[in-house]
Amino acid sequence: MVGSSQTSLPFHWTMISAGIGGSIAELFTLPFDTVKVRLMVQKQAGGPAKYSGMLNCATVMAKEEGVSSLWKGLTPGIQRQLVYCSLRLAMYTSWSDWVTGSTKDNHKDPSLLQKIYLGLLSGGVAISIASPTDLVKIRLQGDRKSATPRYNGSMDAYGKILREEGLPAFWTGWGPNVIRNSVINAAELASYFQIKQFALGAGLKDNTTTHFICGFSAGACAVLVGNPVDVVKTRVMNAKQGQYNGVLDCVFKTLKNEGFLAFYNGFWPNIMRIGTWNMVMFVAFERVKRIVAEKFVNQGNH
Repeated sequence: MVGSSQTSLPFHWTMISAGIGGSIAELFTLPFDTVKVRLMVQKQAGGPAKYSGMLNCATVMAKEEGVSSLWKGLTPGIQRQLVYCSLRLAMYTSWSDWVTGSTKDNHKDPSLLQKIYLGLLSGGVAISIASPTDLVKIRLQGDRKSATPRYNGSMDAYGKILREEGLPAFWTGWGPNVIRNSVINAAELASYFQIKQFALGAGLKDNTTTHFICGFSAGACAVLVGNPVDVVKTRVMNAKQGQYNGVLDCVFKTLKNEGFLAFYNGFWPNIMRIGTWNMVMFVAFERVKRIVAEKFVNQGNH
């Protein structure tokens, strides 16, 4: 694992640890993500904005649709973490060892530039595989309560999209999705492991407090860099058929109709979501990884 005091795990154990960590983080932080999606798409169909901000959006949703509406898309959200989060971390760490020539007994930290391009590559590959779960999650989150909702749950969404739009529709918005997740993944992982490397080098202990600080810092870096791409990706995936003629059309229409600041819609819930998500995910990931190393790997029971 990246970080000089870390224990390297086999690829499959890293996947399991990351999948568990990501799923726990998804459960705790999904309301921030749901609010972020609503704020990003609320002007997509034209007309006045329904929500005035993060707290107003959460309050209105809870009042009109029930508190459970804040956890819309939880099932595909967990599915996404079990695929995307597990793959991106497993690929990143194994590729880091390969690039640096690290071995079990001789760990070498990748440079910052190596961390960045490994984050870009692992994020792009992982989200390409996980794209169907991401699409369904966003469709459910953006579906306001009405007499005729677009979908009645995740399985209904998977089925309708397949029947009405075809299999390739699950990769709608693939371009901005790959860009968004590659950029955010690179910002998250490069900043997390770089900050952690500095922290451990400065004498801080490899404990929960350090993981919290590094995790939130990584999330903040990711949002600052990735929010505009996140807005475009979310709108393209949530769009009805024919609304946009590709990614650039979405960018130009958003810019023309709403101005540049529209690309930072949902910024604060995104900070809360990704910052908190990274804190919970990395703390859970590090804890599960340590348990796995002690219970299985170090006993040679791979």
